[in-house]
Amino acid sequence: WDYFFTQYEDYKGLVDELRFWDRARTPEELAAQWDVGLRGDEAGLVGWFDFAARDGEVFRDRLDPTRVLHLHRAGPEAHAPEGAPL
Repeated sequence: WDYFFTQYEDYKGLVDELRFWDRARTPEELAAQWDVGLRGDEAGLVGWFDFAARDGEVFRDRLDPTRVLHLHRAGPEAHAPEGAPL
């Protein structure tokens, strides 16, 4: 892409979920596991935000519901109607 985001720009694209791990994943791990569903008890998984489950613009971590993301302009009108691959 030869491009980076600054604090003044919005991400424009589709995201189904956001996963946080206790270490950086290798390119090989990402390529092999990007479409594998989670159970929630995977080793090293420390955060998992499923964007299908929402309360307005608030998204809760499936591992610890006290952790939340507030995503600007992520209300129902920004939700794509097509299903995710998982």
